Amino acid sequence: MDERLAPSKKGTTTAYFGTTALHSSYDPVKESERYVESLEIRRNIKYFILLEPVLGYIIPVLRNIYPKAKIIALRCSSFFAGQGTPDAEWSRNSGKTLQSFLEDSINDEDIPYVKIIEWRPSLDAYGSAYVSLLQEASIFMKRGASNTATAKAFGPRWIKNCFRNLAALEKVLTFTPGTCSTLVCGAGPGLETVVPMIKQLQQRENLFIIAVSSSFPALHARGIIPGLVVGSDGGNWARLHFIESARISPGNHFIGAALNAALPSQCCDNPVLVLGDNSVWQSVLLQNLGIPHMRFPQRGTVTASALDVALQMTTGRVYVSGIGLTQDDLRSHARPYAFDMLISSRTNRFHPYYSETFKRKNREENSAALGIYADWFRQYLTNHPGRIFSLGKNHRVFPEFNQTGISGSSLNSRFPEFNLVSLKKHGRSPLEILLSAMEEDLSGTTIKNELLELIQLDHGHNDITSALKQSLTALSGAGT
Repeated sequence: MDERLAPSKKGTTTAYFGTTALHSSYDPVKESERYVESLEIRRNIKYFILLEPVLGYIIPVLRNIYPKAKIIALRCSSFFAGQGTPDAEWSRNSGKTLQSFLEDSINDEDIPYVKIIEWRPSLDAYGSAYVSLLQEASIFMKRGASNTATAKAFGPRWIKNCFRNLAALEKVLTFTPGTCSTLVCGAGPGLETVVPMIKQLQQRENLFIIAVSSSFPALHARGIIPGLVVGSDGGNWARLHFIESARISPGNHFIGAALNAALPSQCCDNPVLVLGDNSVWQSVLLQNLGIPHMRFPQRGTVTASALDVALQMTTGRVYVSGIGLTQDDLRSHARPYAFDMLISSRTNRFHPYYSETFKRKNREENSAALGIYADWFRQYLTNHPGRIFSLGKNHRVFPEFNQTGISGSSLNSRFPEFNLVSLKKHGRSPLEILLSAMEEDLSGTTIKNELLELIQLDHGHNDITSALKQSLTALSGAGT
């Protein structure tokens, strides 16, 4: 083992990786104090992510200045596990991926209050392993910041959608996982060209198809009916996708929807596979109302949520298609596409269709979101080796799949078995459940903070509980 400990000249312990000193050999405690002073950290930090802090001398220094902050250590080596007693820590043998660990440890709404601190001697010692930790932490921060921005823009709408959906839900789905392969279809323009490959795959495998709601019309027009249509967008325009799928193929597929998704009334009679996020307020509602559901972190893109569902729905291979994260000339989505009517309805001789689509192309290509999603998918593939394969032309982060590269057929594999659950009337309304939970000592504080971020109330309000109650009551009434 390359790591070793040695006494420092001040009587404490220092650490080495080979001949590289990971702490001061004279006074590592004073070294840590001076380092923290040089960082000029904001006072409102709630989480510190430390990149291989070795013996953790920096941890008590941070605790002394920021007693309420949670300190998370990311380890390049398990040799130093537990050193400095961080509140949580991760290493390669932790049993979960780093992204999953960070998602479980830090809520998206707290991303603005997270500080990554590098311990640079560890970079010299661990090289690429250290750089990998930094890259993954940065990806988590970027994606979380994007989700937070979305939450601030759509927070009240999300809450309103939740109340509306909970009032409308009568039948929900549970499932027993199958062993067949799954295909997740995004709505990128590449989906059009991959249809022959999908049909070939269906001939040799039992293939369960999951489509994001925006891709359904393109698949249906080419004779492919997905088994599950997934939606997570909370914007009112997103209803068009579900409306279109209900119009052209009523009752021929199941629906998987985030609790805060914009579901049109046309979906009320369909059984729904409910997708909750990792927020405490949603979990409290779903558990108290006795609604079976799946839980995933907010992903920011419905295709990522569909991948989460696919990996739990079967134990077989997962194929992806229509995830280009780019334009095909002026086309951003496979045709037909529900939003095409919105663009064409705005066109006239002063604003021709070509110009409107060109503007849309520029907006999407200049958006930082596509790069964030690409980084996320790249890491997601790394975390699920041997499970996910690219079918047809997708973004370059997905390795090209050659059907001849996998031998054998899976026609004897099992499809997932869906079970229909009729919901019972509950004695308390969702609003009553939330207001009651807000009074609890532990989870109540978390729920208040989550809702404050969504409703955009000032944390310094004199009577924040009263303001939250008024806002929730208004949103609940608007959702019925």
